[in-house]
Formats: sequence, structure tokens, C-alpha cells
Amino acid sequence: MTPEFDKIYKSLIQESITISVADSESRSNHIGDISSKIQYGKAFSNFYDKFFTKEQKEIFQKERVSDFITIDGYDYLEGEGVINFYTRGFPENLINKFVSVIKYYIEEYDGVVNGEEKTEKSGVYDSQVVRIPLKMQEGIENPPELNMSNANARVLLCDILGYQSDILEEYPNISANELLMKVEMIEDNDYVIGKNSRQTEVSGNMTSFGLSKERIKMYLDSLKNICQYALDNHYTYISIG
Repeated sequence: MTPEFDKIYKSLIQESITISVADSESRSNHIGDISSKIQYGKAFSNFYDKFFTKEQKEIFQKERVSDFITIDGYDYLEGEGVINFYTRGFPENLINKFVSVIKYYIEEYDGVVNGEEKTEKSGVYDSQVVRIPLKMQEGIENPPELNMSNANARVLLCDILGYQSDILEEYPNISANELLMKVEMIEDNDYVIGKNSRQTEVSGNMTSFGLSKERIKMYLDSLKNICQYALDNHYTYISIG
């Protein structure tokens, strides 16, 4: 990336922000998401660090199947299927314990264990494989978020809701409770909303896009939904960045 391009890229990035639930993860959309999160996320890494001895780690890294947790067949993008846990190189005394971990995280990552697991010889790898049927939970929704221009964010957060202007420079996490209270105090104040709205203006080749009262109210509704989602799901902060 050249210095000139880097400067342009950074200026473009600074033109918009996203307001979202801090520390929340996108929900799983299909069973392949679940298998990837278990192998590459905290489910296995925490288990590996806590229970494997140094010698067991060396054996596992040498003998393991590369993708030792994967979806059976071609069902990666489906809502129902089977997770395969290939046990080659895995300490014998820890296999059943890790099967329980897999089942726990299937539920944690928006799935449901859909029957009894079975263990058999793999037809693909020189390994035993534990097959665990699963399906996605119904009605899964990702955490709401709001994208807007930096200019509109300044009007909404600073001019209307009263946050300091450096909120758009430091990108802190802010209290979901505090933001929700600020929104509820102002959402029916047509005077403040109207005072901070503006018309679209065209001057020569330059267009300055407006911010209507309706759009401000839509932004406030979105912020309210984000805060409510955070509080309903035991998150404390809203991320701005």
C-alpha cells in the first residue's frame, strides 16, 4: 500500500462508523459456523491449554487430523447435519470429556444436539471418528448494529444526545444503560430533533446530503434496539468505531 493510497484509505474509513453491541459475536448462521468456532475458537484452545500435558500436545500436533472437527459430507452450509470429531492423536482419557465440551458449545453457538453420538472407523482418515448429530436453533438473530456517516454520527451522538465530541475520535465503549436513557429522554422531543435536522444542499459540483427528522428518529429507534438487545442478552457496553 503506497503512502498516498494509505492516506486516502484512512480518510475513507474515517467517513463512517458502526455502532454495535460491544463484545458480542455474530450468531451462527449454519452448522459449518459451529464446527469452525469449536475447533478454532475458545472451545478447543481452552481445553487444550487446561488438560493436555506437554507430551500429549507434542503427540497431538504430530498425529492429528488437520480439520479434526468438521461437518460430515457437504452439509457445511445447511441447518442440520453431523459434526465429525476425528480422534487420532487425541489423548484417550480426554476423548469423552471433549465430546461433552463439543455438545456444550453446540448449544452455546446456537445449535441443538439432535440425537446420540456414535463412534466408528473413519472411511477417509486413519482415525476413529465421533459423529454428533446437530441442527440449528430456530429464530436465531444477529445482534443489531447501525452504520452511518461520521457527520451524521456527530449530530446524533453529540448535538442531540449530548456526548462529548471526542467520542468520534477515541471510539470508546459507552454504557448501554446510559445510552438507552439518553435516547428515551430525547426521542419524543420534536424541537431538538427538528433543530438538528438539515436539508440536502447542492452547490456547483458539491452535494451536502441532509439529515431529515424522519431519519434522525430512525437512528434513535435503531440505537434503542441495540441497547435493548445488549441489556436483554447481558451485555454492558455499546461499541462505537
